[in-house]
Amino acid sequence: SYRTSKTSWLDSKDDDEHDSRVLQALDQRLAAVTGLEVLSAEDYQIAYYSDENQGQYEPHFDWGTDIAASSDFGTYEKHGNIFPRGPRLATFLLYLNDVKAGGATTFTSQNLTVKAEAGTALFWYNLRPPSAEGEELARHGACPVMKGEKWIMTKWIHLHGNQAIVDAAGGLPRLSRQWAKVAEHLSAGTSQLSERPPLVLSLTCDDKVAAGRCFLAPVEMANACPGICEERQLNSTR
Repeated sequence: SYRTSKTSWLDSKDDDEHDSRVLQALDQRLAAVTGLEVLSAEDYQIAYYSDENQGQYEPHFDWGTDIAASSDFGTYEKHGNIFPRGPRLATFLLYLNDVKAGGATTFTSQNLTVKAEAGTALFWYNLRPPSAEGEELARHGACPVMKGEKWIMTKWIHLHGNQAIVDAAGGLPRLSRQWAKVAEHLSAGTSQLSERPPLVLSLTCDDKVAAGRCFLAPVEMANACPGICEERQLNSTR
């Protein structure tokens, strides 16, 4: 079948005070590492795969179907207001145990396979700027568990509350993050990475002009690079 596993969900707003504190601390850590707002994210999903039925998950996109990114992921509450989550912007996946054989995660378009080892975490973006369309390179699947069992925890982070991150990427073909700088902040004991825009790899104004943003997104360019489009247009007519 398409997926052979058992799943459950962990709610960070659970009535159990201890469990709630643990999950909220994990939320804070995840926000610090990724630079993303996690209020609109789904609850943590726990999935279990077994060698009894060679538990696996066929290659798929987290963002939706092969046609378009889905926004049908319900709503969430913020400051007493209800908002739609929007599409899945990014995925965080954590292996909770060592798998004796099989169970790796493979990205079919990139010839990349990550072995299932306890404590190993994967993070990837599901959407591409500037229109938040589905990222084709994010197609992935879970290889069959051939021996033993496999436990993973997954968190899907959504677009609502993170639109500024996508906008900051400008005309880049893909979202990216300066992970070395992130590690530097965290190793120095910085629990919150407040300087989010500098940690997103954005195009310079010259790069945006070269990418045709003056014609594709004139309002964006007027705000991000005032006067440069007019200047380049005048120079081209001389």
